[in-house]
Amino acid sequence: MQRSISSILSLAAINRLATGSTAMHVCLNGPHLCISCQKKYCVHWLTTQRRSPTHAAAIALARAKALREALFELATRIISKRAPPKRALSLLREHWITGIKAHELRFRDGRVLVDLRNDALDFDLIASVVAYRMVHQVLPLSVDRLRICHGSNCSWVFIDSSKAGRRRWCDMAVCGNAAKSRRFLARSRKRRSTRR
Repeated sequence: MQRSISSILSLAAINRLATGSTAMHVCLNGPHLCISCQKKYCVHWLTTQRRSPTHAAAIALARAKALREALFELATRIISKRAPPKRALSLLREHWITGIKAHELRFRDGRVLVDLRNDALDFDLIASVVAYRMVHQVLPLSVDRLRICHGSNCSWVFIDSSKAGRRRWCDMAVCGNAAKSRRFLARSRKRRSTRR
């Protein structure tokens, strides 16, 4: 159960992109190529060089949004059986390595456990842990179990954990019921129009 909960949390981070939120453009790779515009020494990167806690938090937020976009693109490409873009893999790798460094191995109750280090708290921790969980718990899953919701206004990525492996909606209570209600309403209207 723990594995599936962590996997769901990893996907929840990328699903915000599918709902139409936008990421602001901030170059995240320092003097290297900008992820968004692919230009060297982008002006946006140069403006991020002030170091204050508020500014560091804004940079971390921009990095998390860029990771979210990359993970969404990676997941949708995997689902459609196409190769993910190298920039998405590179960004995932960068955050994944930071996520590995944020963990430590501990021996407790006769077992070796993976835990977050106490000193790992920084603004990038959430993005790093999301990347770590994505690599260790979502990507190893069968490609056939990773899905995009068929809801009319939804494109969330989810893990199909149903026994038959034919789940179509991220949440039956929301997207599934809405689709069933629309079909029922269409059938009802069709019946009424054929009776007239």
